[in-house]
Formats: sequence, C-alpha cells, structure tokens
Amino acid sequence: MKEFVKSKYVNLFLRLFLGAFLIYAAQEKIMHVADFAQAIRAYDIIPAGLSTLPAIFLPWIELFCGVLIIAGFYTRSSALIASSLLALFSLNVLIALFRGLDIDCGCGASIAGIDKVSWGKILENTLLIVLLLKLNFTERQFLAVDNIHLKP
Repeated sequence: MKEFVKSKYVNLFLRLFLGAFLIYAAQEKIMHVADFAQAIRAYDIIPAGLSTLPAIFLPWIELFCGVLIIAGFYTRSSALIASSLLALFSLNVLIALFRGLDIDCGCGASIAGIDKVSWGKILENTLLIVLLLKLNFTERQFLAVDNIHLKP
C-alpha cells in the first residue's frame, strides 16, 4: 500500500485531478463573478462593498494554481497556495455553520455535489487540502516541468 501511495503514477493522477478541479472551480467563478461576489456577501464577513475584490482576484489565483499544478511547474508552491485558499474557504464555511447561515458555499465546484455550507463541505475541502499537501511534500513529480534542468 505504501508503494502505491508513493507511486509516480498516483502523484501524476493527483496533479491532473486537482489541477483540473481547481481550473473548473475557478472558471465557474470567473464566468459568474457577480454570483461569486453575492456568495461572498452572503457570508457577511467582510463589508459588502469589498466583496467584489476577492470575487475578481481569488478565482484567478485558483486558476493559475490549477494550471501550474497540471504542468508540474512550481508544483509545491502552487499546491501550498491552493491548499491555503481551501483552508480559508473552509474557515468561512465553518463560521457560517456556527452562525446558522443556510447559504450557497460559492465554491464553483464540488466533488460530492455539495453546494451549501455544511459539514460535508468541510470534509470535502479537508480531503482536497490533504491531497494538495501530499503534492506539496512530494519532492519530485513525474512528467513535471520542475524536473527539467537547463544546462548553461
């Protein structure tokens, strides 16, 4: 089992899956920025007038992380940034749960089809964070741009 988890093919699958997931989630938010801004406002954590800024910038960070993870370029850094974003999103979901809000999570994508803030969303995000951290702690990626060494 240990060999399977450390397999270069498992890591490649994780890179492709997680990168595609991030790209899909980001493009949904980019294409529907007003809906994403509304979802951010529903959390009632930041002033309503500021909700447009994260609605514009966060999906692009998510998109770039997804592309870089698939390419295997700055894989570890991209996985760390993406897992940090997911942790931030999860914290917001947790706050909404404790406040009793019944709102759309604004995630743009879900593995399990969860669109509302819920403990299931926390669990799903935790799983994604763990998988992204696995990429972050993997030294060498199979078929990754990071492995190309240019000689001077």
